[in-house]
Amino acid sequence: MTRVKALTKPAFGTGTCPAFYDAARYQIKACNTQECPATEKPMTCSAATDVIILFDGSASMGAWGWKQVVKGAAELAKAFAGPDVKIASLLFSGPTNFDNVGPCIGQINPANENATAVDLVKDCGIQWVTRFDDNKTGEVVAEDIAKVEWPQATTLTSLALAEAGAELSHGREDANSIVIVMTDGAPLSQLECSKQAAKLKTKARLMWVPVGNKFLDDSVFEPWASTPVKDNIVRVKDLKLVPSALTINQILTNFCPNLMYGNESIFQVMEEEAVQESLR
Repeated sequence: MTRVKALTKPAFGTGTCPAFYDAARYQIKACNTQECPATEKPMTCSAATDVIILFDGSASMGAWGWKQVVKGAAELAKAFAGPDVKIASLLFSGPTNFDNVGPCIGQINPANENATAVDLVKDCGIQWVTRFDDNKTGEVVAEDIAKVEWPQATTLTSLALAEAGAELSHGREDANSIVIVMTDGAPLSQLECSKQAAKLKTKARLMWVPVGNKFLDDSVFEPWASTPVKDNIVRVKDLKLVPSALTINQILTNFCPNLMYGNESIFQVMEEEAVQESLR
């Protein structure tokens, strides 16, 4: 679990303020440290959480990989249940025309003064599936995710992170915020991704779920993930395991303080198993 103290006012004169990750403002407490019982279906998280699921639709996925990621994103959405949860989901790919990369990330203005602004969906490959203000349940968000079409373009991860940061302004001050990124490859710009990840981490917990076997070095994600890094990178090398209960549960147990298994809390399940074990 993470808690953060916001600055009430910026420093002025010769005064200073603790940095965002300073111990005076940023604290981490391990949760769900107990050994979990074997589960055949995904757990659910009912804690007060604003969650944004970003899932990769780049061409490098391949048709079968794309299906697994869509299923995984949908299963993850279904794992968030209850009135205290708000869910947003975004499908990201990237420009098919590399001339649009600069304009999409706001670095280059179109040469033609009369040119229209870039279109997030058509030009940049960024598509919101659901927003916080839609107030949809995890089950409905999962249905919406299952309907999206495969963009088959590039990987403009940095813009997806920037969009997630903007969406958090529609979240709640009293809820934990987390952004979960499912991706199979390196972003178009690691530098820009680093910049946007750093900004996003001041607003929410940022978790990465790298999938497939196209990463020569998984450590590339470490600077982009929230701390502690080991709890915010869930590596899934086998694509068929992306939508599995094993993967969904691993993601949830890394941050959710209120886990349910069916109609029981995970703690109740463990207590029952302990009793049964003592009677054997």
